[in-house]
Amino acid sequence: MYARFVSFVVKPNQIRKFCDEVSEIAHEVAMKRPGFVEHMIFVSEQEKRLVTVVSLWSTKTEADQYHEEIFPVALKKLTPLIDSGPILQYFTTIVSNSSHLASKGVAA
Repeated sequence: MYARFVSFVVKPNQIRKFCDEVSEIAHEVAMKRPGFVEHMIFVSEQEKRLVTVVSLWSTKTEADQYHEEIFPVALKKLTPLIDSGPILQYFTTIVSNSSHLASKGVAA
């Protein structure tokens, strides 16, 4: 499995709207993409405007296709809500407890 971490500094008082937009993009677009498994949104406890969106993909190829084809459109929609970013990091995942993911049909 493959994970994309995308971090942003969100404009003041825009965290809820930003998170709602990310969730809408995930539900309307990403979930329809081949290989998409899940997304999670994290807001830093130390820096309340720092938001990291993690998306899990079956393969690196599928994550790369999303990044090339869809991410630029998603970023354009989010740009009015962000002060800086995105900062992207990519990870290969090692799953020790795959019961949740197995229900989605993803092999560990």
